[in-house]
Amino acid sequence: MRLSTRSTYGLRALCELALNWEQGPVSVSAISQKERLSIAYLEKLLNLLKHYGFVRSIRGSKGGYVLARDPGEISVGEIIRALEGEGARLLYIEDRLQTDEEKNETPASRMISLLVKRLGMIISESLNSLSLKRLCSDPEVWNLIDPGDKAHVCQGQVRELAHM
Repeated sequence: MRLSTRSTYGLRALCELALNWEQGPVSVSAISQKERLSIAYLEKLLNLLKHYGFVRSIRGSKGGYVLARDPGEISVGEIIRALEGEGARLLYIEDRLQTDEEKNETPASRMISLLVKRLGMIISESLNSLSLKRLCSDPEVWNLIDPGDKAHVCQGQVRELAHM
């Protein structure tokens, strides 16, 4: 799985806004300092996020950006689809074969193709079920990354793949 810089930085900016959800607007410079992102790139990114309806801008001396919706109602999958494009492929597997006739399919190649499709579905389902609020504030999310902690949640999905 690979996310673009746009999606990675977009999620980082949105996390800053989610963490400050009840405190009011956050300035571009505050996000830039906290996340060590270029102000110019961040401004472009926030305008894009505004276009997609994730943030609102507030003018004035105490202005900045706020989330347009509750962070618990925004899915990470929704954000990534907006920033990467609706047809974004999150699982990059090279397919050098061109047409059905040229594919020279074998039982093993068909199984691998099914496996890749299922992995893509699992990734998509996981991102769609993960809210911005949970991503940014719930330490349990990060335990899924540590094999010594809560990895059993992911292992259930891997076992499901093995029984396809």
